[in-house]
Amino acid sequence: MKTDKVVIENTLYSLLLYWLINGVDNTTYVLEASKIDKAIIDKLKEKNNVYLFYSLYKKPKIYRFFSVHIFQKLKLYFFMKTKLNNNYLIYGNDDLIAFDIFRKFDYSILEDGLSNYIFKDKPIQTGTFIGYVKNIIRRFDKNKSFGRSDKCKKIYLTGIAPIPKVIANKVEIINLKQLWGEKSKEEQKKILKTLNITDAIIKNFKNKKVILLTQPISELGFVSEKEKIEIYKNCLKKHDQKDIIIKIHPREETDYKKYFPNIMILDTPFPFELITLLEIKINKVITLFSSVALTLSKDIEVEWLGASVHQKLYKLYGKTLDLENIKNNGEAK
Repeated sequence: MKTDKVVIENTLYSLLLYWLINGVDNTTYVLEASKIDKAIIDKLKEKNNVYLFYSLYKKPKIYRFFSVHIFQKLKLYFFMKTKLNNNYLIYGNDDLIAFDIFRKFDYSILEDGLSNYIFKDKPIQTGTFIGYVKNIIRRFDKNKSFGRSDKCKKIYLTGIAPIPKVIANKVEIINLKQLWGEKSKEEQKKILKTLNITDAIIKNFKNKKVILLTQPISELGFVSEKEKIEIYKNCLKKHDQKDIIIKIHPREETDYKKYFPNIMILDTPFPFELITLLEIKINKVITLFSSVALTLSKDIEVEWLGASVHQKLYKLYGKTLDLENIKNNGEAK
């Protein structure tokens, strides 16, 4: 089965944007396996071509990084030749390893949080060996990421922050709520089913007053897991535990139930933006710097903590992720 659309992604949020624009089926998916839940991948496989590539953020040996990197590109090349039509539309994030083989074609970018609004020619270090290698490569890469390549023709953004001037002429501002409303009930149900959103999950949010949106800051090597847990314990200590729900980021591996036994933990992977689209009433959201908080309605209280909560985060980001800096600047200073 050959298809004329391909999306290269590693986040459920960007996939949600793609589905709101194009629908779930009749697409070839190139997905980073370690960052997309297997249950979601299995559902996509029912009616679509799916190629899985693998992240190497586990500090592998140098030889393994290069051998797997080359092997995966060759495998993806043959997959592309057998599964795609000659004239196909490409969507995704152009900073992914799997995107490299598609760079010679015209393509469109899907928003992936603040990275589309705050970027530098020298990307922020990730604290891992792979992060340092990628930073060095990107510094000399003529094919600039985040839509700065000439091959990028359109960038779908929601306008959660000022648009950097260098990409402004390619940007199309989209409204998630409007796109969701334009979907039929059947299409909405298909998206919810693909993401494993059940009535029980929705009910959990309705019964809580405070939602903590966690982020994979230990998995990315910014801080240790112990340091991450201490950060979140400090965030929540002034709230009654029975009023709290912790929504875990899909890329995290931390067992939050071990550290917060008396707090409801939601580890079902889905983009939090869906809660807003389903018009579920939320009182307060706490986050370090999750971009989803910028999409919430004004009647929801947002406690945005920024990188200043820990010295290691501040060393990496400085004031780049302070809320005022995000709202007042395009490219980070």
